[in-house]
Parts: sequence; structure tokens; C-alpha cells
Amino acid sequence: MANVNVSLPDPLKHWADEQAKTGNFSDTGDYVRDLIRKDQEDHAFALWLDREIDVGLASGPSPSSYKDIISSARADVSTGR
Repeated sequence: MANVNVSLPDPLKHWADEQAKTGNFSDTGDYVRDLIRKDQEDHAFALWLDREIDVGLASGPSPSSYKDIISSARADVSTGR
């Protein structure tokens, strides 16, 4: 594992230390690693979403009416899909 030294302003250092003390993290470094992992997940989701939007735009207009789309979405929600 590589080491990285990061300088933080006092308020950010205090915040990170306090988050580590909540018991959810073993230390401040563990909290920072968790933030980086979450950022990676957010980035991957954004890339996926961009691809899905491109696919949707490329597919053209839907043959379904707005009312049909809403009804289908409501049915999916009510059945847990």
C-alpha cells in the first residue's frame, strides 16, 4: 500500500478526525479511504448514466404515450420492480 500525505485546513482535519471517532472508521485514514471509494462509485455511476442517456437518445421517440409510460412506471413501483 502506498502512502499519501495530504495537507488539510484545520476545520477539515477536525471534521475528518470527528468522523473517525464515530466508530464507523478505524482512524482518519480509513475515513478518507472511504470517501475516495464513494467518489469512485459516484464516478462509475455517472459514466453508466451518461451511456444510458446516450442509448435512450439514440433510440428515438417512444411509441408509447406519456399516459402509458406513467401507468407502466406506477405498475412497476406497485409490484416492486
